[in-house]
This record gives sequence, C-alpha cells and structure tokens, in this order.
Amino acid sequence: MQIDLGNGVNLRYEVYGSGYPLILIVGFGATLDLWSRDFIDPLAESYQVIAFDNRGICGSSAPQGPITMGLYAKDVVALMDRLGLAKAHVLGISMGGMIAQHLVVGYPDRVSKLVLGATTCSAKLVRKNPRIVGLLLMRWAPRFAMRSMVSKEFIATHPQLIARLAQVARSHPASIEAIRRQTSAVNQATPYGPIRRKNLPHINRIDLQRPHGD
Repeated sequence: MQIDLGNGVNLRYEVYGSGYPLILIVGFGATLDLWSRDFIDPLAESYQVIAFDNRGICGSSAPQGPITMGLYAKDVVALMDRLGLAKAHVLGISMGGMIAQHLVVGYPDRVSKLVLGATTCSAKLVRKNPRIVGLLLMRWAPRFAMRSMVSKEFIATHPQLIARLAQVARSHPASIEAIRRQTSAVNQATPYGPIRRKNLPHINRIDLQRPHGD
C-alpha cells in the first residue's frame, strides 16, 4: 500500500493484525520485505504491526535534497498521523534503531515502548563510492549482518533464513542514490548516547510475546 505524507514523500507500507500498534523500522538499505512472516505473524496475533520502506527506498519516494535522521523520524510521526495513531510501540533495527532513537527523543509522547536491535547511537559509513556500498549490500550484507547479531552455530543451522535474506536484498535492491543519501544521514546522526529510563521515564521494557496491558 502507499500513503501520501505530503511534501513529495510517499511511503510504501503494510499493516498486519490488530491490537495496539507496533511500528517496525528497517535498517540501512533495507525494505519492509526484510521482516519475514515468521517474525510478523506471531506479533500480529496481539498487535497491529506496521512496516514501511523508509523514504527514498524501493517503494517509498522522497524529494531531492539531503536526508537526516530527523526527517526519517518525522516521517514516522507523519505516518502515525495519517493512520490515526496517537501512540505506538516502536521497534528499530540497525539504522532503524538510530531513527527510533531520534523519534523517541524528538517526539517522546508518541512512543509507548521502545525496542532497539543491533543498533548504535551514531556511526561512520563509507563516504565515497556508494556504488560499492550498494553492491556489498546486495551480495554480502545479509551474511555480514547475521554474523554481527547471531552465533556461527545459528547461521550454520538456519541456512534457509540466510538464503531468504540474501534473496530479499537481491530482489529489492536500493538505488545508488538511496545508498548515498542514507550513508550521509547515518554519518551525520546525532550521538544521543544510551537511552536511559532516567531521561525518558515512560519508556519501559516490552515483552513482545504479551498483549498490550498484560
């Protein structure tokens, strides 16, 4: 599905299940197709799961000009507004976790619970040759990403999962321009430092296996 956020931004998004909203934010160069149904379906039994392509990636458009983490965070808020969501749980992985941090710092009243996976506060990526970054992303990133998140034993015993991630990357490649703009956004990300409950006391842990309110 497509949704117009205004100012030349149209996001591709999907909604699964019903219940309290849970927004999934994907990482660098990735699309919503990264989230497998094996991951989404159990969540959709208790939550309204919302996944989307970040602006400028695959099915989402973006106007010309630089993109920042702040703009990515504003897109999440605009998406929530269009869908009539006052608040939501937010799960961000990799670069999506960086976006989620900007979201919760800039718009704390819009986030109920925050989940960060395989992410950081700031990072420096390759500044030159985005074409090389794009090729790496399509061919080797799934295996590299998995090595950074799970054990070698898990990779060895889940070859179908690794193959699926590689296929998703090849089937939905990010353009060189999209990689360049995302690289710039990551390089310029504000290093907020760890999100601590003393800074955001309403942000607590969330057990995704339990329905909201239990």
